Amino acid sequence: MKKRFFSVFIAALMLMSSFVYASATDEGSTSLQSASEEVALSFMRNSLGKETDIEIQNTTPFYDLDGKVTAYCVSFLRDSKPGGYVLISLITSGDPIVEFSFEGPSIADVIQEDSIMNISRSNADTPIYYLGPEMLFLQGSKSTTVEDVITGEEHQKEVVNAMYKDQLAKTPMPAYSNGEGILDWADSNINSSSIYKITGFGNGSDYWLMDELSDGSVCAPTAATNVIWYWGVQRGRDWVLNSSATGYNLASIIFNQMKRKMWTSTSLGTLDSAVRGAYVNYLEPKGKNYNTKILTQNSYSSFVAALNDNCPVHTMLRPSSSITAVGHDVMTFGYGKSKTGTNYLFVMDGWFDYGRFVKFSYYPIIKGVKVWVGEL
Repeated sequence: MKKRFFSVFIAALMLMSSFVYASATDEGSTSLQSASEEVALSFMRNSLGKETDIEIQNTTPFYDLDGKVTAYCVSFLRDSKPGGYVLISLITSGDPIVEFSFEGPSIADVIQEDSIMNISRSNADTPIYYLGPEMLFLQGSKSTTVEDVITGEEHQKEVVNAMYKDQLAKTPMPAYSNGEGILDWADSNINSSSIYKITGFGNGSDYWLMDELSDGSVCAPTAATNVIWYWGVQRGRDWVLNSSATGYNLASIIFNQMKRKMWTSTSLGTLDSAVRGAYVNYLEPKGKNYNTKILTQNSYSSFVAALNDNCPVHTMLRPSSSITAVGHDVMTFGYGKSKTGTNYLFVMDGWFDYGRFVKFSYYPIIKGVKVWVGEL
C-alpha cells in the first residue's frame, strides 16, 4: 500500500455551460498558451509563496476532435522534482483554473507515460482530446474510434463528436483571438487560510486505488473502502473493521463487502440509490454509533459543513440526474477557495496517487453521502 495525499480525476459525461476555444492553427494559439502559462505559474507562486523554487516543466495542449485547442495542462518542477500542475480550460465559464495539484506529475504526464490508466501503449503518444470535465480521450485502435483515458473503453468518434458539438450549439460563445481573457485571472491563487482537510487524512498509508483492489471500473466500492478505512484505521474506530486482517487483506474484505452491498456491476457501475444503503447495511450489524446523511445536491455549503465535522464525503459526479449510473465516485476529504472566490473540493478518486483540487461548479451534478462513525 502506498501513501495517498493530494488527488482526483473524475469521469462523467458532462453538460457544458459555455464554450470558448482557439484553433490549433490560429495565430492566437501561441498567445493563448503563453497567457495560460503565465496564469498557471502566477497561481502556483502566489499559492505556495513567491520564494518557492518552482518552474514550468512543460505545457501540453489538449484538443477537440477537430484539432482545436480546448485546454492547456501546465506541469511544474519543484526543487527539481515533479511539483504539480494546473489545468487551464478554454471551454468553461468563469475561472479557467478547473483543476490543480501542488505535488506529483500532471494528468498529461500520467497519460503519456501510460501509468495507472487503462490505455493502450500503442496510442499513449497521440494527442489528448479534452471535451469537457473529465472527458478525456486518445485515438482508438481504429481511425473511427477514440479510447476513454479513464476506463479504457472505445467509443465511435462520430458519436462522441456529435454529442460534444450538440452541447456547443446550445451555448456558443465567440472564440478567443488572444490570451487577454485568460490573463484576467493572472492574480488568482488558492487562499491558504481557506484550505481545510479532515483530521488524520494524509498522514501515512491511508488510501487505496482501484487497480489495487479490482481489475474493473469500480469507483463506488473503492471510494467506500477508503471511507471505512479512514474511520477504522486512521481514526481508530476499529469496530467498523470487525476483522483480524490487516493491510491489503483487510482492504480487500471491505471492498468486496461494499461491492456486494452496492450491487455494483464491473461493466455498468453503481446506482446512486444504492450508495447510502450500502453504508447502513455494512455498519448496522457491527454497531449503532454511526450516522449517514444525504447532502443537498450541488450545494457547496452542504459539503463544507460535512467536512467541518471531520467526516469524509462519498461524492458522486454525474452528467445528469436521469443517468444515475454514469459518472464517477470519489472520496472528498477537504476544500479550499481561491482569492477570486472560486470554490474547490479536495478529493481522491481511486486512480491517482496524489490529491487534486477541482472546481466545484465545473460539474453539472454533484451528490454526496456524509458518513460519521463514533466510538462504541
